[in-house]
Amino acid sequence: MKVLRHACEGAFIGGICDWYAILKVYRKVEEHHETLAAEVSETVIEDMIRPEEAVAELRDRLTDPSFAREVVARVQTLVPDTRAVQTFLEDAWRDSLRGRVLSWLVELDPRENLRTAGGGPLGNAAIRAGVHHGLAYAVARPELAGRLYGAMIARFGDRVVWDKLLVTITLERLVRGWFTADDLRERLVDAVERSLGPDQGPEHPASGQLMQVGRDYLVAYVEGWHAMSVADRREAAGALLDAVTPQLFAALSGAVWEQREHLGALVAQDLPLDAHPLVDFLEERIGELYQEQLEMLDERSQALLTDKLTSMGPAELREMLERRTRTELDWIQVNGAVLGAVLGAAVGAATLVM
Repeated sequence: MKVLRHACEGAFIGGICDWYAILKVYRKVEEHHETLAAEVSETVIEDMIRPEEAVAELRDRLTDPSFAREVVARVQTLVPDTRAVQTFLEDAWRDSLRGRVLSWLVELDPRENLRTAGGGPLGNAAIRAGVHHGLAYAVARPELAGRLYGAMIARFGDRVVWDKLLVTITLERLVRGWFTADDLRERLVDAVERSLGPDQGPEHPASGQLMQVGRDYLVAYVEGWHAMSVADRREAAGALLDAVTPQLFAALSGAVWEQREHLGALVAQDLPLDAHPLVDFLEERIGELYQEQLEMLDERSQALLTDKLTSMGPAELREMLERRTRTELDWIQVNGAVLGAVLGAAVGAATLVM
């Protein structure tokens, strides 16, 4: 009976202590409701969902040669030749991109920008340099100057300049007497240099006049473009795109194929994917973007979870926690009672023996 009494006392004390401890846990939930909501959110989002681990896993995969072999094998299956690349680009262009670009071209209206930009497009140093280079190359070619000279004579040469006193002088006769094709070429070269040369800034009178005229012509062109019906603009823009895109697709498919071959060469040397400069660049950019997005998602998720837990109120939060954990904590009371009974019986037996 002494052993049994000590066992019952130990079981009673162990059960009561665990019951009181559990009761205090749930009371603390109500007392520190807001702090607990914030700490739970931080623990779940920051300590358990770690974005840097996901980014590190991505980088580890890119540095694994076996992963590179898997990727390149898949790429080689999807892209067996350059024609497949070009077909993919053409399909993507036709199905999703062409309509958007066509609508943009039809609605494009840069008149306001042309009017307000300083000096118009030619006020930009890079544009000026490009236009100057192209025009200087074109007007310096003697064969083109000769053809222009001949075309002007053929078109306007029969105009009569003087027809008096039995003397008839045509424009062709007058021009050929004092102005040759080489003179025309030199005049054109000089005009381009005086207007767009590197020493002629936008503030130069000749440059300023040229830029003003060029800008006004562009504005007038855009006004004429928008004076057309939408159907006519769409037809013209579509024809322009159809004329330009085949060469663009051929160039892009060649570039994609070149990168595919480079990847194949890397795999042949048992190198990882990030040994390719493009993949290394993309990995770095994607890693940064991935990290930023995950951190942003973590912050947003933590704020949402905190707001959700805080809005529940102390009683509702306690009820939710009890509903999820009460059964497990009740077993703690049972375990405490059993352990108390065992220890009490042991103390009773020891007392009896002594």
